[in-house]
Amino acid sequence: MKESVFIDSDILFRNFAISREKQDLFNESGSTGIKSLDDTLILIKRIEDERQNLCISEFSLLELICILNRLHSAPKIPRVLERLRLTSEILPLEDITLSLAQFLGANFELHSGDAIHASFCILNDINLVFLSDASFCETLGSIQEDFSQNGTGTIERYYATHNPTQFAPSILLKKYENLGHIEISQV
Repeated sequence: MKESVFIDSDILFRNFAISREKQDLFNESGSTGIKSLDDTLILIKRIEDERQNLCISEFSLLELICILNRLHSAPKIPRVLERLRLTSEILPLEDITLSLAQFLGANFELHSGDAIHASFCILNDINLVFLSDASFCETLGSIQEDFSQNGTGTIERYYATHNPTQFAPSILLKKYENLGHIEISQV
């Protein structure tokens, strides 16, 4: 079975921002001269070579669009989106994704975007997560550690406390167990 891979928006942006000259330099010498670009190119090549399934959420697309707009690169948006549609599986955010993101944000002090990304990865059976943000990487590791120590207890207590008439949805608890199988890498 193919491994499913998630790449944070910052890394996706670096991949699209690499100039043709830098790509040629990397192909010729093995380095662009900029470590973060080299790491990004190596990661993308690894995903392609291992035929891993790159999965991103529609939210990741919005983040990428925001970055491009902020950098006054709006004319590049159609080309970037088309390339992502050809090379990635772009999945919608379900209501349950936002529900889990609320739990993660409230219990692990994640920013809203990072909580959505973490929730997306857990609920969509992502095997490998590549992040550039050290803080997010650490926090996702803390969530995994909490799961290994408490199983689904923390999320069940959260639902019981915040909505005592409703239990945590069984599908959410089942998917939450994916935390035990996610490999996290900082790029």
